[in-house]
Amino acid sequence: MNARSTRSSAVIVVAAAIAGWLLAMPGKAEETQEPVFPPEESVLPVEPDLEEPAGADPLGQLPNELPPLRGVDAATEAPTPEEGIEIPPAPPAFVAPADADVPPSPSAEDLAVPQSPLQIRISRTQGLSLDDALQLALDNNPDIELARLAVESLFEAVREVRAEYTPQVSSQAQYTISRPSELRGVNNDLLSMSLRASYVFFDGGGRNARNRVADSNLEIARDQLALTTQSVRLSVAESYYSLQLADAQVQIAEAAIANSEANLRDTEAQFRAGIGTRFEVLQAETELATDRQDLLRAENDQLLARRRLAELLNFDSPTDAIATDAIEPTQAWEQSLEDTILAAFQNREELEIQRDAFARAQQQAQLALAARRPRIEGFVDYEVSNVFSEPLARVGFVDGYSVGFTISWLAIDGGATDARARQADIDALDAIRTFERDRNDIRRSVEDAFLSLSSNREQIEVAQLAISTARESLRLARLRFQAGVGTQTDVISQQTALTQARANLADAVIGYNLAIVQLERAVSSL
Repeated sequence: MNARSTRSSAVIVVAAAIAGWLLAMPGKAEETQEPVFPPEESVLPVEPDLEEPAGADPLGQLPNELPPLRGVDAATEAPTPEEGIEIPPAPPAFVAPADADVPPSPSAEDLAVPQSPLQIRISRTQGLSLDDALQLALDNNPDIELARLAVESLFEAVREVRAEYTPQVSSQAQYTISRPSELRGVNNDLLSMSLRASYVFFDGGGRNARNRVADSNLEIARDQLALTTQSVRLSVAESYYSLQLADAQVQIAEAAIANSEANLRDTEAQFRAGIGTRFEVLQAETELATDRQDLLRAENDQLLARRRLAELLNFDSPTDAIATDAIEPTQAWEQSLEDTILAAFQNREELEIQRDAFARAQQQAQLALAARRPRIEGFVDYEVSNVFSEPLARVGFVDGYSVGFTISWLAIDGGATDARARQADIDALDAIRTFERDRNDIRRSVEDAFLSLSSNREQIEVAQLAISTARESLRLARLRFQAGVGTQTDVISQQTALTQARANLADAVIGYNLAIVQLERAVSSL
C-alpha cells in the first residue's frame, strides 16, 4: 500500500470518528442555533437553518385544537400539534348600511382625470387589517355607490307613480290681441284664464299595477345593493387573503435563499478543505440562483396582489395596501352542511331578486290588460275672461264653469295588449327558471366551501407535522454533510422538502380562511 492510500484511509477513519462523536452528542449540536430571517412583519416560519427560538414560527405552530366542524368525524383528523397559538375571535356580522343620499350638487370637476405623473405615482402605503379593508370597501367602492344611487333613483320613481292617486290640477292664462281686416270684424283684446281639476276614478287596474311594479323595482334595487355589497366584500376578502399568500411566498422564498446560502458556505468550506468537489459547489450555486428567481416571481406576485386590493378599496390618492393580519385560522364554522344550505336559501339576495322579478312580471301583465279596459275620469273646468275693446269693454270680467265625466274604452288594438301580456308571462317564467338556477348554484357553492373548509383544516395539521419532520431531516442532513458521511444532494432535497411544507401550510391556512368567508357570503353574513 503506497503513502497516498494510507493517507486516504486515515482521513476516512478520522471523518467517521468525528461523525460518530457529533451524532452521539445531540445536545451539543442543538446548542448552536442558526440565524432566523427577520422580515418586517414575520407571519411565516422563515428560519434558514436547523432550529429556531420558541415563538419564532407563528404559522408553523398551530393551535392544539383547530376549530371544530360539525358533521366531521374526529377519528379521521390528523395528529394534534404539540404547541399552539390563540385563534382570534370571529369578526362581527355585517349590517347593510342605510341608503346613501344623492350628492346635492354634482360637478363636472368630478369627471376629471389626472394630468401629471405626480398625480398617479404611488406615494404612500397603508397597512390594513381585513376588517379595515372591508370597511373601506363599503365607504369607497364605486360598485356599491352605483347600487346605492340606483336605490335612490327608484325611490323617486315610486314617489312619481304615487302621484297618480291625487287629483291633477292645471291652470292656464292667455291674452290675445287681434287686429282683423275690416271685412272680418273689429279690433279685439281678449284676456282669458282657466282652471281645470281632474281625477281618474277607474282605469281598469292600471294605476295599481304601475305602483306595484314601481314597488317591485325598488325592492329589486335594494336586494341588488345588498348583493353588490356582499359580492364586493367577498372580493375584498379574497384579494386580502391572496395578498397574504403572496407575502407568505416572499418570506418562504427568502428563507429558501438563506438556506441555500448556508449550504453554499458549507460546500465552499469543504472544497477549500479538500474534502469537497467543484461539482458540489456549482450545484449549490445553481440551487441558490433558482431560489433567487423564485423570490423575484414571488415579489412580482406580491406587488400585483397589492394593486388588486387597492383597486377594490378605491383610495383617494394612489396607495399600496399592505396586509397586517397574521396568517392563521380565523374562526370556527358552527353550522352543519345542511343547516348552512338552509340558511343560504333563506338569506340569499339572488333568490329575493327573482321573487320580486316574478311579482313585477305579474303586475306588468295586469298593466298590459288594463289598457283595454274602460277608463273613467271626472273633471271640473272654471274660466274667467274679459274683452278690452269697444263697445264690449264695459262688460268687464265674466266667468263660467263645466263639470263632467269622460269615459274611454279601447275596443280593438290589433292584439297589442295580448302580446304585451304574454311578454309579461314569459318574464314571470324566466324569473322562475332563474330562481331554480340560482338555488342550485347556491347549494353547490355552499357544498364546495364546506368541503374545502374541512379539507384545509386537516391539511393544516398535516402540513404542520411535515414542517417539523422536514426541519429535523434538514438538520440531520447538514450534520451528515458537514461530517463527510452525507451528500449535498441530501441537503438540497431536504431544503426543497422544507420549503414545500411551508408553502403547503400557507396554502392550507389561506384556503381555510377563504372557505370561512365564502360560507359567510353564502348565508349573506359577510
